[in-house]
Amino acid sequence: MFLNAPPKLLLGHISMLTDICTSVDDRFIITADRDDHVRVTHYPRTHVILNWCLGHTQFISQIQLLPNFPDYLLSAGGDDTLLLWKWPTAQLVQTVQLEGVVSSLATNPSSVSEQSTVSSLRVSANGSCIVLLCEDLRHVVVYTVAVLNGTPHVSFSRTVELRAQPLDATFSNDGNLYKSAPLSHSTIGLDLGTLGWKEKYDLFPTGKWRKEFDYGNEEGEGDRDDSGEEEGADAEEKGKKKKKTKR
Repeated sequence: MFLNAPPKLLLGHISMLTDICTSVDDRFIITADRDDHVRVTHYPRTHVILNWCLGHTQFISQIQLLPNFPDYLLSAGGDDTLLLWKWPTAQLVQTVQLEGVVSSLATNPSSVSEQSTVSSLRVSANGSCIVLLCEDLRHVVVYTVAVLNGTPHVSFSRTVELRAQPLDATFSNDGNLYKSAPLSHSTIGLDLGTLGWKEKYDLFPTGKWRKEFDYGNEEGEGDRDDSGEEEGADAEEKGKKKKKTKR
């Protein structure tokens, strides 16, 4: 339906739009942004928002529907969590912590940022397998989806180490997993130089979406509060000056 329609502006976010998918029946558009929001919007009446799925504390880079459970959505990004939602009701069903997995896989843990950045999230066609790729890791992280009391449940399965840090991954319809990566970690510069775009593009730009503060960080919250107070004081002073001028 979307491919046959002429291009037109449907919706937008105040912050950077980072990922998008549509419901199976094409009645809703689900979008994610840098401001840690997942928004569910009616289609074609895109001025009507069904709900917001709010639970992340950093940018969201990836969203995926579960094929066998089309009312359930996975989201991940820059806050060390993989969240499972029942998106029609904005219900957070499960929170999967990624921090322990990422730190255990890092060759040099001190080189990994305080919070991991999920650069790719893929679900197999039968909905039983989930794979994650994280920046700074040469691994594919695998999770499985089981059904408990009629509800999907995500569990850690295993990791697969690669010769080089993967760029992306995808499942074929028959369940095979394919990954895109340089030939090896040691030849990454040569491989990109051969393609002629070594100096033009950043291979792993997702982490640059990270904000300078996190929710719950006292220092960050203090910075925002101080800034707000200063702006409010400036605005009040300007308002007084305008009133004096009118008199």
